[in-house]
Amino acid sequence: MSTALEESRRHAIELTNEKIQAVKDFFTNIFRLDTTHRTEA
Repeated sequence: MSTALEESRRHAIELTNEKIQAVKDFFTNIFRLDTTHRTEA
């Protein structure tokens, strides 16, 4: 029982980390595009 609980907990943490990374990449890309457009204009 505790093993299954630990397993699901680890899985949830991995999913959360993936989401955080995806959000970071998303904002990094927006920031890059934003600065690129400003430099060109």
